[in-house]
Amino acid sequence: MKRKSFLIIVLTLFILCNVLYAAGERPIAAVKGVFGEVKIKRLNSDKFSAVAPGHLLYDGDRIRTFEQSGIAVLFIDGSQIKLQENSDLTLQAQRGTERDLDTKLDLPIGDIWAKVTRRDSKFEIETPSATASVKGTEFAMTVDDMGNSNLFVLTGLVGFKNPLGETDVGSKQKSSASKSAPPSTPAKMTKKEISNTKTSSEPKWRLEIKTSGDKQPLNNTFDLQVKAINIETGKIDRTCNIEITAAALDKDLYFSRAGVNWNSEVKVRLISGEVSIKGIGKSDGEKSFIVSAGNAVPARGTVTIEKTEKQKTKESFKVKSVMQKLGLLGEIGDMDYRDGNVTEGMESLEVILDKLERGELIIVEKEIVENPDGTKKVILRLKPKPSGGK
Repeated sequence: MKRKSFLIIVLTLFILCNVLYAAGERPIAAVKGVFGEVKIKRLNSDKFSAVAPGHLLYDGDRIRTFEQSGIAVLFIDGSQIKLQENSDLTLQAQRGTERDLDTKLDLPIGDIWAKVTRRDSKFEIETPSATASVKGTEFAMTVDDMGNSNLFVLTGLVGFKNPLGETDVGSKQKSSASKSAPPSTPAKMTKKEISNTKTSSEPKWRLEIKTSGDKQPLNNTFDLQVKAINIETGKIDRTCNIEITAAALDKDLYFSRAGVNWNSEVKVRLISGEVSIKGIGKSDGEKSFIVSAGNAVPARGTVTIEKTEKQKTKESFKVKSVMQKLGLLGEIGDMDYRDGNVTEGMESLEVILDKLERGELIIVEKEIVENPDGTKKVILRLKPKPSGGK
């Protein structure tokens, strides 16, 4: 009689709690477009990561754009913003029912264009020197490194104020404010200012990527080819010489320029329009990544990491050995190991098993679940063994 299989899933209790909390959040906006190097930091994170079109945005997200970069964002109420290069913006918004959204943007430095479509929603931009309150308006703001603010209104009306005073800025008018001065009396915008406000920066290149195969063996290096395509000609631009960033969007995917010093994010120089990067997957599954550069439309790709038959056999022996050492085989019964993974955490299943075998990890909680098909799932919640062996 053929023995049934069991599945092992290893996770940590602390990370699991964070994931359950995050799952209850509702997005307030989505990334409509990106060019150049743009990064985002979630509210409860201390790390900036790459962002791509289609990414959902939440209350508390912080966006940074770098040299020759920009991002377009579409809010759930239909409002839009475009953030230009060298800008820093934090999103603060409260969702009501359906598409209702009260939005407050914190812009300590940078250049932003906005089009607010709903008049029944609150929309504010706060800078170090002033606050702009908007309803049904198209406008732009710039904030320099001293915190000075400049407001340019194309259509509608914007309330512009700080602790020293306030004014209303109407269609095709401008005003400025500083920490030591109230908003200036609105003045008429010049034709050049109107044109500059309507026209945002456009990228010169789009990045194109190609891997040595859509499927790659676990822990085996693969090649990632990156090319800079001139947007006007549609061909490789051999004059292009820029620094690009390859960043993993999923865990256990790493990159390197020459097969050493592996990191989840790596910067390399693209010379004569193209460059080759090394990649490696440390756990199986589909892995997403993004390649970006200043003045270029980024490219997003995926690669599927699979265990070879030899790797599966080795892992099976290792799992059975560890389960026997932990005294769990009796609870699992007469079953063969099928597959396992680490659902949360930074280390691979192979590393987790090694640490369990050496006694460096201890089981906080275990759960054995029987699936409808007769297989069993073993869930282990682990933590490092305390110093002193207690």
